[in-house]
Amino acid sequence: KLDSGTLTLNPVQAQLEGGPIAGEVVVDASKQKTKPVITLLVHSKGLELGKFKQLKETMSGGSSKVNVQLNGGGDSVREIMAGLNGEAVLDIGEAVLADGTINLIGGDIFGSLVGALAPTEDKAPSTPLECAAFRFVVKDGIARADKGIALKSNRTVIVGSGEIDLKTERIGFKIQSHSRAAIGLDAGDLTRVVGLGGTLANPRPVVDVEGTAKTGATIGAAVLTLGTSYLAQKLVESAIKDDHPCLTALGKQPPKTGIASEKKAEDKATAEKE
Repeated sequence: KLDSGTLTLNPVQAQLEGGPIAGEVVVDASKQKTKPVITLLVHSKGLELGKFKQLKETMSGGSSKVNVQLNGGGDSVREIMAGLNGEAVLDIGEAVLADGTINLIGGDIFGSLVGALAPTEDKAPSTPLECAAFRFVVKDGIARADKGIALKSNRTVIVGSGEIDLKTERIGFKIQSHSRAAIGLDAGDLTRVVGLGGTLANPRPVVDVEGTAKTGATIGAAVLTLGTSYLAQKLVESAIKDDHPCLTALGKQPPKTGIASEKKAEDKATAEKE
């Protein structure tokens, strides 16, 4: 629909290999605007990543939700990106990953970090993925993720924070991982912090002095007092532990715990049996 300089495409729909997506695009170039303003809405609740051609051999499952809400104005793509505002969210559910598939989850930008982040455990033919989430809040052309990158498997938890300057394409992230294994790991395998800098076209690892120093101090204290025992590992894990990293990444509150919620669950279970 074109009305007085405003173009509205609604609905915009597509059927992908992994499921349907829908959205809306509005381009407002009316006289009331000094520069064209573009609004983009994209959403899907039924995408399954394991059905995409690129992932079929390395992933099964992965039911995902996508929600993108962005708007920006300008006379060029660069100017629009520099003033972009909104939010982009990808919420990935349970899946089974073939060995090495974790490299694909974060895209090419984060793929080079996985080797440094993954704990030095024996490789398994597959890895159950409990969840993964990516959430960027965009303001004035800066896309920020405050613990907005998360991945939780049966062996590893990965959490990332940082930002992307959409005008210059420069990036800066701190990616942290820790193993969920209780035994069989050296102290250096408990948690790792890696910095990622450069640009979207040329990402590169960088030294994260603050994060690495802080993590190293925590590990050092545990090893000094308790060695590499199970208790030492639990001490380190508790310092960085988040039972619900994907919910944190999505900006959601974790489920309530405690006596009240446990009693409610017990009452529900009893009612179902009756």
